[in-house]
Amino acid sequence: SSRCKSFSMSFILSPKIEMFKRYYTTLKDCLQAASMVYWSKKLRKKGGAPMPCTLYLVPTPIGNLSDLSPRAVETLSQADFIAAEDTRVTLKLLNHFTIKKPMVAYYRHNTAAGGQTILKRLLDGETCALVSDAGTPAVSDPGEEMVRLCVDHGVEVIALPGPCALTTALSVSGLPTGRFTFEGTGAGEGNDL
Repeated sequence: SSRCKSFSMSFILSPKIEMFKRYYTTLKDCLQAASMVYWSKKLRKKGGAPMPCTLYLVPTPIGNLSDLSPRAVETLSQADFIAAEDTRVTLKLLNHFTIKKPMVAYYRHNTAAGGQTILKRLLDGETCALVSDAGTPAVSDPGEEMVRLCVDHGVEVIALPGPCALTTALSVSGLPTGRFTFEGTGAGEGNDL
């Protein structure tokens, strides 16, 4: 009888133990992320100068160059180099704000090699501003792979707020915005959604 109780208890508790392990792992990850944010604020130099070994996600204007925030201009000006989805597009933006910085190309078809090049420079102590052609990098964008690579190697990632096609489109859609789901962009270029 006690043997049956022991078996039935372990059968009942087993899913709860697995659920607790998943909860603990998620909580641990959240606490580590919060700790990184706390210490990055404590260690940040006065005047907002970029910290070494940091990847900055810098949103770029969607059509109107005036939409670039002063903080984004400052970050682009102070970063050691800029990783751009298309250096020709980014050069127009930099020229508009008279920013002169070395650029490296980082786009969908060179994420493996380009990502390793950027990571090496970050691990050597440089700061990088990652930009897409328009909007927020790493949202349905090759930048997400760069962010994952940085997180896996302990490189701090700081996202600046700014233009985002998703929220811009949602805000003018007339649809309920209290809760929504984003499932990425179309499978290829030029597809109608």
